[in-house]
Amino acid sequence: MTESSLIFGRILIFIGLAFDQYNNKKKGKTNK
Repeated sequence: MTESSLIFGRILIFIGLAFDQYNNKKKGKTNK
């Protein structure tokens, strides 16, 4: 149970980072 939740957490983080980069590329590099 702990292993699957840990993998799920990593996947969520990976998707979040990828989504953030996708948004940055879409906007055109905007500094926050």
